[in-house]
Order: sequence, then structure tokens, then C-alpha cells
Amino acid sequence: MAAARALVVLAFAAAGLQEGASIAIGASALEGRESLEAGASSGRRLARAAASRDPRGEQGREIPWESEDYPASNSTNITGNSVTIAAWYGRLGNNIIQIVNAILFCQQSGYSTLILPPDRSQLNIFDLPEKIAIDHRTLGNHLKCDWNHLSTHYFFGRCMAVNKRLFHRTVKQYLKPYLTSSTNTACQKERARPFSGLTIHLRSGDTARTIGRTSSATQDAYASCSFFDKIVADQKFEEVRIITEPDHMHPCIKVLGNRLPSMNVPLHIGNHSIEEDACALMNARYLAVGSWSTFSQTLELLNDNLEIMFWPVPPKGTWSKLDGHCTPVLWESDRKTYVYEIAGMQDVHNNLAKRQSVEYFTRNSSQGVTLAATCNWEQEVPFSGSVSLR
Repeated sequence: MAAARALVVLAFAAAGLQEGASIAIGASALEGRESLEAGASSGRRLARAAASRDPRGEQGREIPWESEDYPASNSTNITGNSVTIAAWYGRLGNNIIQIVNAILFCQQSGYSTLILPPDRSQLNIFDLPEKIAIDHRTLGNHLKCDWNHLSTHYFFGRCMAVNKRLFHRTVKQYLKPYLTSSTNTACQKERARPFSGLTIHLRSGDTARTIGRTSSATQDAYASCSFFDKIVADQKFEEVRIITEPDHMHPCIKVLGNRLPSMNVPLHIGNHSIEEDACALMNARYLAVGSWSTFSQTLELLNDNLEIMFWPVPPKGTWSKLDGHCTPVLWESDRKTYVYEIAGMQDVHNNLAKRQSVEYFTRNSSQGVTLAATCNWEQEVPFSGSVSLR
């Protein structure tokens, strides 16, 4: 381990990086199997990564994986017995993933301190310190995770050995204690009047503005409004609330506002603070999402009360890159994920100005929505759809 840390210093000097730059170091380097040739041959990529301090596009939108502007490598500084996340990648949901991955990396490799980037203001539901003390003994096993994979950026990535149970346990131990006082107050109010109906998260905003995207952008795939009709009918929900962005652009807001009253199901839509919205997702008993978003997916993993997650996917065989790791439910008390296949979802109807997309949202019949599987929530690999396979 000491030899590996010494090589880190040498690698910095050999790469000739400017002040403030970082070099790609992962689990393989810590085990003494690093290759300095790799660092030298990718000097331009490292320089680009160092320059990309804020890897976000216009209006804070996450830069697509296929873009030339996304950070080229997993950038970490390793000194003494600590690991540093060199920069944030994207926004709140992505940042939580970065922190948890880095914590698991520290636990796996025996590092005692995780150092976060200096500006933590965008993680505004937390009051995070500069340094987080890591107890590697809590990991309990040795994860087979390649944290040095080329498509892992500043610890933003996806390890298939990490299931929802481990991620939930990690955020509960290391992040929940840092919720801000205003977030804790909002969550106390939420728990004092628990919502027993269906909570729906509808993402619009950035993904709805990406007019030129194709089916390669999985986060831009939206469920039709009939998905929510089907859930309400199947599960006989008596009340529905929508958590959404301030722009209220998602077409299902209007569609459900017209349909649910005819089913004698009240619909609640409000303009809430980020703390109230986060607490609604962190305390929902029944949660459905309209698209794959790391915002809702990370807050789902901060939820101790969740009983059933309702998850939309395209029809089987239409999207080979979308993974489906479903462990059967063994006990009625297990947390469950109900996976619904939605006809037309594979066509990525994110451009809300197109006639075809409007028809998809408003006219798709619930007959095109099929319950395909019931899975054990805790055994699932998180972030399907929103984070590429690693």
C-alpha cells in the first residue's frame, strides 16, 4: 500500500499536470498494479479532465456520455490515508452516487477519510463537511468493483456488485446524519402526516428540452400517462400526489388532472421546496417514476418506509442495453419492485413539442402497459436506465 502511494506522487510528476489537476487512480493502482504508461499515453485526456471542473452543460444539464466534453477519467487524489473526489459530475443525484461509490472504495481499500470538493452547495438538502470519516469495517465483504474503469468519472459510475440494500445502508449511515435542519423539519412534518397513496415523481426540465436526443439517451425515455392509470387501477389507490419540477412541463400532470377525478381519485400537485419534495420521496410508501432519474433513484435509497416501487421499462427485447436483474420475491414482507413494460417507451418521447409524443402521452391505452415482473427491491442493482452499465 505504501509503495502504491509513492507511485501516485511519481505519476503526478511524470504526467506534468498543472496545479490543481488530478490523475486517474483506482483500485488496481492501490493494489500495486497501476500502469504509469497509461497515464503518460493519456496526457491530453487527463488535461481535458482537469479542465472540466464543472462537468455540466447549459443550465446544469448533465453532459451526455457520448459527448467530447465529459470528464475523461476517474480523477482522485490519494495522499496519506485519505481519498479526494476531485470534482462533481452533474447535480444532486449524481453527486450522491459519487460520494457513496467513494465511500465504498475507501471501505474496500482501507482508507479512513473521504475529502469532498470545496463547493458543496448543490447538495442543498445536506450540510456536508469537508471530510467524512470512513469505517471500512462496516463493508462486511470484498466488492468486485472496478473503480478505475474508463467510464467511471470522479467516482460517478455503477458497480454491479452493489445492490440497493448495500447502497441504502451506506447512505443511511454516512449521509442521513448530515441532512440540514430545514430538511429534517420537512421530513418530521411528512412523517407526522404520512401519505398512504401513490407518490409519483415526474421529471421534465432538462430532459424535456433535449430535442435532438435519440434512444441512446436512456434518461430521456418517458413512461406514458397510462402507466399511472394502470397502477392506480391495479392497486386500487384512493389518492395520488405528484412531485415534479417548478416548470410543470410534464404532460402527465394535465392528463392525470383530467383522468383521476373521473376515477374518484384525488390528485395533489403543489409547488414545494426542494426539502419538502425530497422528504416526500424519502418517506413515500408507494412510489412510481415517469422516467429514470438519479434524483428520484438516490432519494428512493434514503427511504426507510418504501414498500413498493413501480418501475417503467420498454417492451422486452426493444432495448438490449437496459439491464434487468430481478430476484424473485420470497416473502410477502419483502420490499418489492413492480416492473411494468410500456409499449412505445422505447421511442424516447421526450420532445414535448412533437405531435407523436403528445399522442403517446395522452392517447396510449392502459392495454399497452403490462406488469412484467415482481422483484426483490433490496437485491436489485440501483440506477438502471440512468447510469450506464459498468
